[in-house]
Amino acid sequence: MTNAKPIAFLLGSGFSFDLSSIPVLRGLSKETIKYISDNAASDLHPFPSLMTHLKALPEPILDDVERLLTMYRGDNPWLARSYSAIRNGFYEEISKAVTEVIKERQKERPLKQPASDQMEDLVRFWQNNLSNVVTFNYDTLIEQFAVQALSNDQNHLGPAEIYEGPIANLANRFSPYWKAHPGKFFNLIKLHGSTNWFYSGNRSFASETIYFDPLFPVKHPGTALTASNQEDLIELLVPPLLDKDPYMQHPLLRHLWNSAYRAFFRASDIYVVGYSLPVTDLTAKFMLTECGHSSKAKWHVLQHESTCDSEFQTRFKDTFKQVKFYPVSSKESSIEKLMTLLRDHGHVRQGK
Repeated sequence: MTNAKPIAFLLGSGFSFDLSSIPVLRGLSKETIKYISDNAASDLHPFPSLMTHLKALPEPILDDVERLLTMYRGDNPWLARSYSAIRNGFYEEISKAVTEVIKERQKERPLKQPASDQMEDLVRFWQNNLSNVVTFNYDTLIEQFAVQALSNDQNHLGPAEIYEGPIANLANRFSPYWKAHPGKFFNLIKLHGSTNWFYSGNRSFASETIYFDPLFPVKHPGTALTASNQEDLIELLVPPLLDKDPYMQHPLLRHLWNSAYRAFFRASDIYVVGYSLPVTDLTAKFMLTECGHSSKAKWHVLQHESTCDSEFQTRFKDTFKQVKFYPVSSKESSIEKLMTLLRDHGHVRQGK
């Protein structure tokens, strides 16, 4: 039996860092720029001119990959249209570089213990309670764990089963559509897109199909994923723009943000892990403020001690009516702390 009122989860980059040390912000920005620099000689990418441009940027932008994406994707009215078009091209290249860095780190860096062991318990908790899990993260760690934890010989789970919203399988782009097996799973609501989601890259793409790479071997005839399926597409990574309007015209993205709002509004408890409520993301700020002041949910914020300072806490207190902070020490993982809280708050049944 599940709770009368559901609980929800909001995950930021700190959650993924606790699992596998995927770099966040400054670290991700440095690795992205290094990737661009290392591939500057490639004939397939216009990286030399991009590197020239990056070297002229101020350090605060270079140190924050989200600011970097926001600057290149934003519609800057003070620039000539031709120069704005060049910047949009750079945005595509930076998005590809970010994606490659995250994918490489997911492959290269071992999952942290004991966090990875506890992650299977957390995924099963989400599944047993049909939880709504909202994330701003681009990586696919949750999908990876969900497939491992919830698949069996008779029922092979794919990302489509947990994705909220109608997103098309990239493997089916040039082949007959096959319907995924029925079943109910927890909802993964990815507000900022994902490294395995693809679209044309056009500024106006409201009528286009968004595809996802199934990530794992497809065991259905006629659905092989080849390079040609995605060669004219780019990864859908939504930066924390002050104005997300160009993205919000797409029905899928609007659906995802509406689903997140409804999940938070209906929840009795919301657990926030590794999310800092950045002041630059006004769309998220407005949505969460409205949820925080119009719902009766209790917000439980888990944050590492080193960053859970008064400024951090003030941002959350200004946003949510009922908020409590749980500092995570350097000797424990946020996932371990989260599972302990879920048990202490009576959300985990004995033996589960």
